[in-house]
Amino acid sequence: MEQLTRSLVNRRTRAELFRLIAAVLVGLGVVVALLARAPGVVVLPGGLLLILWLPGWIWTQAVVPAADAPLARVGYAVSTSVGLTMVLGVLLDALPAGLTRADWAGGEAVLLFAGFVAAGLRRPAADRASPSVRPAIRSVVANAAALTVVAALIAGAVLISISSQRRLNASQHFTALTIAPDNRHPLVTIDNHEGTGVAYRLTATIGHTVVFSVPVDVRSGQTVPVRLSVPSPRRGEGLLVVDLDRAGHRAPYRRVWLHARLGEWR
Repeated sequence: MEQLTRSLVNRRTRAELFRLIAAVLVGLGVVVALLARAPGVVVLPGGLLLILWLPGWIWTQAVVPAADAPLARVGYAVSTSVGLTMVLGVLLDALPAGLTRADWAGGEAVLLFAGFVAAGLRRPAADRASPSVRPAIRSVVANAAALTVVAALIAGAVLISISSQRRLNASQHFTALTIAPDNRHPLVTIDNHEGTGVAYRLTATIGHTVVFSVPVDVRSGQTVPVRLSVPSPRRGEGLLVVDLDRAGHRAPYRRVWLHARLGEWR
């Protein structure tokens, strides 16, 4: 860490290093505000700053020649920041946990710190002015970077739209499981809204003992009542748990339960 700090100071002027550190600290402050669920009056402008400017500006210091026009550098910063945010969102959305506030804030913090290191290790502006680097080459690199960002934005938007549509479709297809107490013969109802027929197994357990188990085939749109036959609760038995198991799911697909009260399942 000491060697990295010394390298940053040697390669960057004090003013450049101060601006980079200030940008990172502001970005990390926004990340902390997001994780702490600060009021919207703080999170909204801070979030926009994190999406539209900070990561892109820091990375622009690392990859875009300082000799470029200031207006062009502003464009690079905004487009890079939005592009990085989109790519980050797509990657996080592909994870099992999905795109969450905490994961997104953590990802932005990683982008900020990585950009700070990359920008700090780059040689200062005075040393980068070399006649061997032609403006035409710089222009080609800048245009290629801009096209890459645009392509990432388009691909990210398409992937997020597809993923969101799949999740929406999944949320509209479900099976409901309900239970009505009737002492030793509670009534379980299975409502299939999956859009297709599904084979389930209905299992009732008391403690670790299976007291009822039966396969149930439910057609699309069908409601199937199942009358259970279970023993009355004994002392120390607290719950009658009914699970609806489906092939391909390790955990129960649906679960309901009744409590033991006054010698009955209620």
